[in-house]
Amino acid sequence: MRALLTVLAGLFVVSGVAFASVFSAFLLNTQQTAEQGLTATYTIIFENTGSDVIAPNNNFISVSGIPVDWLAWSSKIKILPGESTEIKAVINVPSDARPDVYHFKFIVSTDMQDQELGAELTVTPASKTTQSTSDKLKSLEQEYNSITGRVIRAGESGADTALVSNILGKAGTLIEKAKAAFTIDHWLEAYQITEQIEPVLNVAENELEQKVLEADQKRNQTALSVGVAVSLIVVLAGLVYSVLPRRHGYHGGQYKTGGETPLRKLHRKIKERIGKKY
Repeated sequence: MRALLTVLAGLFVVSGVAFASVFSAFLLNTQQTAEQGLTATYTIIFENTGSDVIAPNNNFISVSGIPVDWLAWSSKIKILPGESTEIKAVINVPSDARPDVYHFKFIVSTDMQDQELGAELTVTPASKTTQSTSDKLKSLEQEYNSITGRVIRAGESGADTALVSNILGKAGTLIEKAKAAFTIDHWLEAYQITEQIEPVLNVAENELEQKVLEADQKRNQTALSVGVAVSLIVVLAGLVYSVLPRRHGYHGGQYKTGGETPLRKLHRKIKERIGKKY
């Protein structure tokens, strides 16, 4: 039993050494802002707390949460035990990167240890993107006005446009927010809001088309029902007229009109006009 305890204690000591921290890393600036096509630089304070020299390789620092090809970094060839140094991690933002707030991680790795450092990168629109966003917002506002006019006309024609009007209200609110963001030069906010407008207008457009179609089908169905009803009335009237007993006719060369109704009178006159007799 004592031998077993000795072996277990030895394993514990070895495990403690194996998993002991060999370095510590600290991200000096966690939040950066960069325009499309420009760069953002993060400073990582790295300290070799182990007893061996650390020689970084190509995988010494990597990223998770943004494309890996955005990262470029510089480091010393060797970091001696007890030595502390700064490592610059540069994020190259492509000119076509989507303007947004990116939450990502730097992963600092050695053969013995990995450490993750949370970071944030705000990519703002370049002047070209800002102009295209402004043009897009104007186009979306025109589309909004066009759909609004069609909704009014559809409502006057009997379509149920309550839901469409509600959706358009949301689009109108977004348009006003985007215009306000442009006014105070909040380019990223203006871009993000403008990107939300088009899907809302698409929903309103589809809903309007559906309501107009339903209204047309309802009108057609009503017209058909009225036509069928009128036809049935005419047919029934003819049937009733045909089965009623005649109370008039020619007798002894004279026409007898006992109890003649206006409809029968009209019928008789038509027959007389075309030269027919009962």
